[in-house]
Amino acid sequence: MTRKSSWQKKVALALVVTLSAGSTGTIIPAAYAESIAAVLKATSYVDVAAGHWAEKHIAKLSLQGIVQGYGADGRFGVNDGVSHQDAVVMAVRFLGLEDEIDRSSTTVFPEDFGVSEYARPYILYAMQHGLLNRDQEFELSEKTAEGWGASKASREWVTRLLIRTIAESALAEQLASAPSTFADRNQIDADYRGFVNAAVNLKLMNGVTADKFEPKTVVTRAMLATLFSRAQGQFEVEYPSQFRGIVSNLTDTAVTLFDAETQQSRTYALDNRSVFYRYDSESQASAAKLTLYAEALVLAEGSQARYVEGMSDDAHVETIKGEIARVVPAENKLWLSIGNDFVDVPYDSSVRVRSSNGESMNVADLVVGSQVEVQRDTFRSEPMIVAITVQGAPVNKTASGTVQAVGASSITVLSAGATEPETWEVASNALIALNDQVKQLSDVTVGNTITYEVVNSQVTSIRMTQTGGYTVTGELVESIRDNARTINYMVGSKLEANLLSPNVQVAIDGLSSPTLADLVQGDRVQLTINDQGSVTAIQVMNRQVEYLNGAQIVSYDKEKKVLTVLNDRGRAEAITLAAGTRITYNGTVYPQQAAEDLLTRNKKITIGYTDGTAVSIELVLNYTGRLTALNQTSNKLTLSLQNGSTITLDYQTMGVELYGRTTASISDVKIGDTVSALLGANQDQVVALQVHSIVQQEIVSVDQTAKKIKLKAADGSVADWFVTTNWQLKSANDQPIALANLSAGQLVNVTFVGKQPAGLKVVDVKAGKLTGIQNGSLTLTDYSGVVNDYALGSAVRVERNGTTSTSLSSLTIGEHVQIRKDAQDQYVIAVQSGMTRTFWRHDAAAGELQVMRNGIMDNNYRFAITADTKFIVDGAASSIEALKNGDQVKLFFANGKLVEVVK
Repeated sequence: MTRKSSWQKKVALALVVTLSAGSTGTIIPAAYAESIAAVLKATSYVDVAAGHWAEKHIAKLSLQGIVQGYGADGRFGVNDGVSHQDAVVMAVRFLGLEDEIDRSSTTVFPEDFGVSEYARPYILYAMQHGLLNRDQEFELSEKTAEGWGASKASREWVTRLLIRTIAESALAEQLASAPSTFADRNQIDADYRGFVNAAVNLKLMNGVTADKFEPKTVVTRAMLATLFSRAQGQFEVEYPSQFRGIVSNLTDTAVTLFDAETQQSRTYALDNRSVFYRYDSESQASAAKLTLYAEALVLAEGSQARYVEGMSDDAHVETIKGEIARVVPAENKLWLSIGNDFVDVPYDSSVRVRSSNGESMNVADLVVGSQVEVQRDTFRSEPMIVAITVQGAPVNKTASGTVQAVGASSITVLSAGATEPETWEVASNALIALNDQVKQLSDVTVGNTITYEVVNSQVTSIRMTQTGGYTVTGELVESIRDNARTINYMVGSKLEANLLSPNVQVAIDGLSSPTLADLVQGDRVQLTINDQGSVTAIQVMNRQVEYLNGAQIVSYDKEKKVLTVLNDRGRAEAITLAAGTRITYNGTVYPQQAAEDLLTRNKKITIGYTDGTAVSIELVLNYTGRLTALNQTSNKLTLSLQNGSTITLDYQTMGVELYGRTTASISDVKIGDTVSALLGANQDQVVALQVHSIVQQEIVSVDQTAKKIKLKAADGSVADWFVTTNWQLKSANDQPIALANLSAGQLVNVTFVGKQPAGLKVVDVKAGKLTGIQNGSLTLTDYSGVVNDYALGSAVRVERNGTTSTSLSSLTIGEHVQIRKDAQDQYVIAVQSGMTRTFWRHDAAAGELQVMRNGIMDNNYRFAITADTKFIVDGAASSIEALKNGDQVKLFFANGKLVEVVK
């Protein structure tokens, strides 16, 4: 087995793995996904059921030859504590070093050391190469009744093994005397403290709770398999059955991966035994969840893919915009006109072509002169087109469909047979009719069935044959699954049934983001039904979800599905679980069957219920909400939670984390702050308070491969952050985006929870000229000619040459400005004074404007000219040809590009 990375390679990124343990029951890690998408059983082990929380990791490591089951009954032993000897065997196999094991060696260990025959060469190898210290393990053996080999490995022992495996023992030595934040730190043996501190420092392991490490707790075989599986993201090893590459093609029967290093493709067959996973989820996914042109991992048996995991959503493609100049299908080549250049780009039969309305096209149907956006791969030595989207070709057609939305001068229609709606501009003189009566666009409503005609991409006629939808009120006769296609209900004494729209909206007062599964038999509902008879919206009329926060479990009867709890007044209440009851642990939804093992005596939970039936159950280690009260005399704090309820929590000694403060105290926390209250192991007291804050910073760099982003704060300090899958990345208009959508120079509002970022949102920065100032509002015409109106209100800040004011009177029409909002949602107008330089020449070949140097060391004298660069000479639009050597010019920039030159 060949290793790509040496054993001594340092861990490049932080790997966050929390090992949770309890005395009984199944242990479920917080990373478990919301639902099980596939029903396939990924392994042959009898005790690893389809959907088991560790199934992904056990399946992967089994195919890689790292783990094996045991016993004649075909078990893996998911909940069995892992023995010392088995943990070492896993570590050696994980490193890809099994071929170096000398099985012919006649190793003799003391009889009471208790090492099985199969494990002896592994243990000897580990001792010879520094994974184990012989003296330490012999000393540990003296404390175990059954012998070292078969005795179970504790969290602190596994931690030491991990640190040595990744060659970070030096760090452990440095941190041996460092203070620990765990309340049970005195239970960590002195020999292990440095290793535990190193693991926490490297974010390899966390505490079981916010303040407890539980060093003596036994690690299960399933949990150790999960740990090694995740570690592969930071420590690459080649296994014989494994191939990693870029998904260049994906069908129902095959997946093709491209190796950018060798420039070779490998295709694997897919069948009903192939299982799919994603890097950001523990549960099975469908093949459709793989991102084309992003990295993936295949574990195969011969040419048959058995395990496929999407390793990233970052597609290795670039986008080119241009105009179709020539299409040569015989040569599989396309010519684009980009600026003053012509570029030829090849394609193959897998290229996807879409019209501007999302309809599928053939390459041969592309019209010369059409404006297109081309996606070209970046992983082949000779890049090829993978997708083409027509943006500006004129469309002419007649079609029928259902109205999805109506604007002032536009209409969105889902055409018959189409999967995506299309939005069209409606011509001002369009003929609109209902049953041959002339109507206005405002008479068209959502749900109407229409026939429409498009001429040159404008709707010129609309004929309605029916009116829009209607509502009906009834009572559900049965509960509904999330994937249900129909709904049955009673209207009076009559049974009715309707199809459910694919995007049906559900509303239940007091329950956030409800789904179909939250509806229960007997609900009084108002249904919105479109003219095709499909239900588009469901409003529950007769129930409102109430909440018990911090309820303490007394017992749970699995057979009768009855949960008995003590409320905040100490009174017992019995709540029944329904099939649709959602159970979450630290914000992650679990399948009910797996999560029932967590409903153990004395645990504290939040229950949302109605009429004695649980709608939602949340097992929490922290609460997040707005601080509404803080009493330092009684040591109580009250939070207004996101579900609309409130909870009062006790605290004694409580740490406070706040961004920008080296040390923070409770006096730094203000009423109205959003905070996360971290609970101790008994869930009865707050042990730490993390204050949420939003800070505006600038992106210095983005490393997609390493999943890192470098941010610069207002004081000029720069910090490197590892972007985990829990980060929420949003565009300026609040849409989810990927790390690949971010770039250096962008301003972002970073949300910190305590001292750690939890997400960021791109700040919308508009640059251009002020063309209007009136009564607290501004009009900005950007450098593309788009007019933007801003109603500023009273909260505004004007920045000019290092000074700040709050008055718009300092602004003048015609000034160049940038307008944005700061982290507190206050408008900031930054006046751009421009750069005054002396014009030298126009280098047409390089596409540059060049100015006189200010000295021999001045290298900032060449500026690229783009199609958007404007030239103003003596107050009028002009061109660069009007400039002469020696002219004084002022240069204006936006997003690093030269946008205007004024003489």
